Amino acid sequence: MDVFCLDPSDHEALLQKVTPLSMPKVHVLEQQELRDYRNRSGRARNTLACLCHYAEGRTLLLDNDGLYNSFLESTVTLYEGNVFLILSGIDSTPANAMYDADAVSDLIEGGQVSVAALCDAGRFFTCNEFLNEVQLRQLERGLSGELQPFATPPGVMKFSASARPKTKPPEEGGFKCMIL
Repeated sequence: MDVFCLDPSDHEALLQKVTPLSMPKVHVLEQQELRDYRNRSGRARNTLACLCHYAEGRTLLLDNDGLYNSFLESTVTLYEGNVFLILSGIDSTPANAMYDADAVSDLIEGGQVSVAALCDAGRFFTCNEFLNEVQLRQLERGLSGELQPFATPPGVMKFSASARPKTKPPEEGGFKCMIL
């Protein structure tokens, strides 16, 4: 299992809980690379990718203004749809649920409709520090290949780097702006 996050210290307890399932390989993401993220290796290191994000303040995960659009698009392709997104720092997730319905509703109502696609596919979790037994079983199903591959949601595709128009450098007739 490959685990991607901005700050591994936010997810130490969570990583300890998934270690019995699969020794996670943690990859630290740089925030400035996420807008135009492309996996440089061109191949998945493992069979499952798990993106962990710690919720603090306004959470912009996907769709318009989303931090992870390009990352999710690239990762879904690379891992053949075997991708999970975990939003930690949510302390109201019921013990027998994959996510807190109110937190998900807030994200969707805020314009992040791609979260609904992840939830429908059983690939979105909320938790405080630790995953619950329901979430761990779902990750096990992902690791064993029992889940249907996840397809990149249209909202993610619309706002990812691949959908933005490519600009030409000035020497090829592109626009150059200088502020003096």
